[in-house]
Amino acid sequence: MAPQSELIHVDSSGSGRPIVMLHGWGMHGGMFKPLVDAFTRKHSVATVDLPGHGFSAGFDHVADPTRHADYLVTQLSALFEQGVTLVGWSLGGLLAQSIAAQYPQYVRRLVLVCSTPSFVEREDWKYAIDNAVLRLFAENLLRDYEGTLSRFLALQFLGSQDQKTQLRRARDLVFSRRQPQPAMLQQGLQLLEQADLRTQLDKITCPTLIINSERDTLVPPAAAQYLAEHLPNGRSVIIKGAGHAPFLSHTATVTQFMERFIHED
Repeated sequence: MAPQSELIHVDSSGSGRPIVMLHGWGMHGGMFKPLVDAFTRKHSVATVDLPGHGFSAGFDHVADPTRHADYLVTQLSALFEQGVTLVGWSLGGLLAQSIAAQYPQYVRRLVLVCSTPSFVEREDWKYAIDNAVLRLFAENLLRDYEGTLSRFLALQFLGSQDQKTQLRRARDLVFSRRQPQPAMLQQGLQLLEQADLRTQLDKITCPTLIINSERDTLVPPAAAQYLAEHLPNGRSVIIKGAGHAPFLSHTATVTQFMERFIHED
């Protein structure tokens, strides 16, 4: 029997320097299990179910990442007391950027995995996907959540060694928690469509590692280069052969980059 919804559901394990992880749209914190397993030997790791995802309750939505950042920091203030390494994947990376810009005292280091300041193309922003493509993905997700995510995961492991085993493990992670309500998916879509944080990047002064993937069709590598050039203390790496979820398909490589970055003095 699934737990009842909590205001914000958090799974915590390990001890040491704190790491907080924020997942992508339509997913949940359990997706980070490969990274949690790698980091709990040396760190305290907290994975968060974003509002309306996994075991977390919904949130009265405003398509404004600053409001979401305020809500998360308020609800998770105990997690941020020491100054964390904040990890954000995809939509979670958008929220992580907003938290780091608004609450620099809480974020010691920032890791952005396949994320961007703006997910959709705009007149002056071409390092993104066409809004119609995002809308089509959203429609498929609302119509057939399990089938759409299964196809999405299959793309992440295309051509990898032991593809079937890796894909089966990833599917088990994705479907280990209930799917978001349609209203929550729509809210996430609005956030992805409307948010543009490019004017906030100069406020993110903490050391930032941007991890993007060579085969990511949602966030092109050029977006990582843009972030590295416009963040005061940013750098980027590109994972060869990976798609939009490199911590699932290339766990060891992502872990290595993150470990080296987190332990820099």
